[in-house]
Amino acid sequence: MIDLASLTLADASRLLADGAVSAVELTEATLERVEATEPLVHAYVHVCAERALADAAAADERRARDRGRGASTPALCGIPFGAKDVLDTAGVPTAAGSRLLAGRVPREDAEAVARLRGQGAVLVGKHHTHEFACGQDTLRAATPGTSSTTAAARAPGRASPSRWARRSSPSARTPAARCASRRR
Repeated sequence: MIDLASLTLADASRLLADGAVSAVELTEATLERVEATEPLVHAYVHVCAERALADAAAADERRARDRGRGASTPALCGIPFGAKDVLDTAGVPTAAGSRLLAGRVPREDAEAVARLRGQGAVLVGKHHTHEFACGQDTLRAATPGTSSTTAAARAPGRASPSRWARRSSPSARTPAARCASRRR
């Protein structure tokens, strides 16, 4: 049996396209992994399980409709993803890691999120971030599991096949810089 929560993005997309797995099954496996690992990993500030399952069911319907018409379905249709908490997500709390924005619920998705969701990708939840994505480490962070640690945490936690990262100053570059070997 395939461990659906450990699939790569490419493998998950291929299995969805082949009909070997449904978006609902993939999302359920992702949510189960999040539930199992979150007490240790602290990667998510908000998980939207009900909405994710509804969006996954809609993705399955879209794939079935497209198959029936002989049309192609976007490769990301049905793929679960997590968005960093600095990206607005319609109807989902977005505080950008700041107490100033606590309780804020945007009416619209950020452009990047809108494009993913427009392709049928399934938002599972929001990843912790430093306040306004302006920090470099988690030693002095207001919340555990902040910023780029969610990328590192996703690997051992394997919470979803994909994660949206924003290229703020340390968010994308710092983990690579800390892991890279020096050139001679």
